[in-house]
Amino acid sequence: KVFIKKPESFFMLEEVRDRKLDSCIRIIQKQWKISSNQNSFQTAVLCAAELLYNNKQRYYSSVNRKFFGNYINLNDQANLMTFVGKKENVEFSEVVLKYDRRFRCACRDLLISNKHIYLIGKEKIKQGPKKGSIEDVIKRKIPYIQLQNLQLSKYQDDFISIHVKEDYSTLIETPLKTELIYTISKFYQKCTDSKLTLTFSEQLDVYVKKKGFRSTSHLVVNFKEDPSLPNNLRILHPSRTKLIVSIKPGEASSSKPEDKSFTVTAASSKRQEPTTFTAPKNTNNADIVKIPSKPVPKPPQ
Repeated sequence: KVFIKKPESFFMLEEVRDRKLDSCIRIIQKQWKISSNQNSFQTAVLCAAELLYNNKQRYYSSVNRKFFGNYINLNDQANLMTFVGKKENVEFSEVVLKYDRRFRCACRDLLISNKHIYLIGKEKIKQGPKKGSIEDVIKRKIPYIQLQNLQLSKYQDDFISIHVKEDYSTLIETPLKTELIYTISKFYQKCTDSKLTLTFSEQLDVYVKKKGFRSTSHLVVNFKEDPSLPNNLRILHPSRTKLIVSIKPGEASSSKPEDKSFTVTAASSKRQEPTTFTAPKNTNNADIVKIPSKPVPKPPQ
């Protein structure tokens, strides 16, 4: 049997040991998450680049850009998550510019889940107890089954025309088009077991709802290269049925991102031999000092 005079010190050692193990486990877990996320995002970047390879000019700063997915902080946007189904997982969220039939732009919250594409805007309540207040409303909800194709130009612009089967198109502008296209293509293939059609052309076609006898249902977006413009500037020239976009020529369409995948190397199986130290041999007996042993005291009688 072992009797401990002060068990509090023993319990304190156990608590310190548990805290140390917990801190070590947290450090290992954090580093593992960083490495695994780097590999998954790097794989997504490489797969997204293949969709645009030899089809569209690349923007110089977006070739090696990292993917984050959540750009509007949905964790603090509970009002937006109320429009998403309970079993839906939103993987991409961003604020985009949506153009109407007169090429007027308005900000929209774009949410891409595993089942739908959401465009959420703001409207002023006209009736009811909340009259005059501005609230979020769903402007459009597109299931992947009804999605026909995505149309892009061959230049370095940020315009995307979303075509829906037997319905009107949606023209949006976003600098994160590569990540957006990759996310939609991935979920489209999971829902329909087929690849999404991506069309690259010199101009974009936009089909809108026809209002009145003189109105048209077909709009066109043309592009014009201007080397004198800076990289982050585009000039719009709208008209009744046509929009001309002046942009600077971009990088070659064959540009690819660098492969920066994180690899874990196995540790060597060879064990390191322990280091031993040998005391010097004393040849001179005069240097040796003898210490007399103390007598062991006798116990009291």
